[in-house]
Amino acid sequence: MLKLTLADKSEYEVLPQNTAVYPSFSTNARNRMEIHMREDLMTLEQLDALFSDKKKTDTITLTEIDESVEPNKVKHSLIYSKYNYVTSVGKEIVTIPNFTDANTPPVTETHLVVKLEQLTYTEQQLEALGIKV
Repeated sequence: MLKLTLADKSEYEVLPQNTAVYPSFSTNARNRMEIHMREDLMTLEQLDALFSDKKKTDTITLTEIDESVEPNKVKHSLIYSKYNYVTSVGKEIVTIPNFTDANTPPVTETHLVVKLEQLTYTEQQLEALGIKV
């Protein structure tokens, strides 16, 4: 299980096979984060309101829980900061292949998806000076 914790300590279960962080490895390009949640977790309006609040997304912690060992056993935890520029909020149809049995057809699911970006260092400094980025 993958758990997402926002700066206000609110926690949400996210889908580990599709949630990802894409570092740019460049000072001139933004880092990106894509978060997938079950479609029935909340409405699109709630999802948009949740991730549009920059105070809540100031720090995002992704914690992998290994339930097979013991309940709530933390396998590892990663903390991301300043991924608070929303580029997309919506629903996506995702196809999940079955890697263990080639004869089983892939499963299609609808996910709530939010895509976030971290401003570059220069953009963050300009924003701190009050210049709109």
